[in-house]
Amino acid sequence: MTKEEKQLVMIDLAGRLPYHNLKCKFDLKGYLEWNPEYKKKFDNAAGVMPNLFDEMSNKDYIFYSIPTWDRVIFLNFEDYDYAVPVEFIKPILRPMSSMTKEERYVYHSYCNYYYGTYFDTVKSIDWLNEKGFDYRGLIEKGLAEEKK
Repeated sequence: MTKEEKQLVMIDLAGRLPYHNLKCKFDLKGYLEWNPEYKKKFDNAAGVMPNLFDEMSNKDYIFYSIPTWDRVIFLNFEDYDYAVPVEFIKPILRPMSSMTKEERYVYHSYCNYYYGTYFDTVKSIDWLNEKGFDYRGLIEKGLAEEKK
């Protein structure tokens, strides 16, 4: 992941923080290869919990904080919080094309002529963030996963 891609993902994630509904996939295998010290700890824990890798790899994590520019924290897993570099996560987002007719009506209500302006940018972006839409094209760039 390039520096520009990291920055794009972090900017996108930051806008979604207030809504507490953003799920992410965690590339555990890639993270363990990147962090050999953590891999040793993980291997020790996996000896006690043989299904740990599968459980952690197949879970959708809920993203809830950005403590530093290159890290994100996921909601806990088995009572532990995980802070990992952004290149090991992919937000799970809805493509704009998945917008229902009712949602399109609400979204377009922010784009129509109101009070002397044609577009309420803040309200429309907030609404897209709240509903989990990928208005930055992260799915097409391989930086996010499509919500099923």
